[in-house]
Amino acid sequence: MCVGQPSENGGTLNHYEWKLEQRRERLERAAARASAEGNGALNSARTMLDCIPFGQPILVDHYSAPRHRSLLKRHDSKMRAGFAKLEAAADYARRADAVGTAGISVDDPDAVAKLAEKKSDLEIRRDWMKAANKVWKKAGTFEGSDIPPEIQAEGLSNMKVWHGVYLTPFPSYALTNLGARIRDAAKRSSRIERIQATAVDARIELEAATITADAEDNRIVIAFHNYLTKESYKVMRSAGFVWSPTRDGFTRKLSSYSVKSATELATTILNKEKS
Repeated sequence: MCVGQPSENGGTLNHYEWKLEQRRERLERAAARASAEGNGALNSARTMLDCIPFGQPILVDHYSAPRHRSLLKRHDSKMRAGFAKLEAAADYARRADAVGTAGISVDDPDAVAKLAEKKSDLEIRRDWMKAANKVWKKAGTFEGSDIPPEIQAEGLSNMKVWHGVYLTPFPSYALTNLGARIRDAAKRSSRIERIQATAVDARIELEAATITADAEDNRIVIAFHNYLTKESYKVMRSAGFVWSPTRDGFTRKLSSYSVKSATELATTILNKEKS
């Protein structure tokens, strides 16, 4: 599946969504491979003991004893390896299921639009919650109202009884928490808009390093021409840069000041490496 191709939900994938799909597919392949290897190891371990009669103990004084012990040891090792592979397969499958569930990322070029949609949905939900409270306070029932069935069901499940009287369907703290989520979505949208407005493609050549800013990938990469010392590596990590084998350099997310700060950081480290 490539960028711009239809997705399972009928839409098209942008660059970020395409990368998520690639990651999910890699993890699913890894899970299938680890599962096959694990089951293969377990099946192999089970057949290893077919040559020994069931319940046959080790004949200590017999010439077969060393071979018997060796076979049991290899069987145990094979079983442990098989179960380890199955655990790894389960972990890969769990990670594959979790791809894309962490919320709206700043890496997503459609993040602003998605956050606007999220904010709108939350505002609609808040309005219905307030309307449900008013209807219940006035009539003591939802019958005959235009409150959506899912809001009615949630409100009824939330309600508590105090001295035989039903309280409001949605308590004030629920509305306060929802308001905080709405404000958070608005703040994130504004911050991402500023980042995307200032993010540009750039390539800076230093004496022994290359700095590349990729606005589409939302990453800045510092590729040093030589290996860094352990101290310099720690400095890069403390500055938020992590080593990326696929990009062959230290990378972090783009920001409005990342190109300038990356240039200053790389220059400082190169000067330190010289001395």
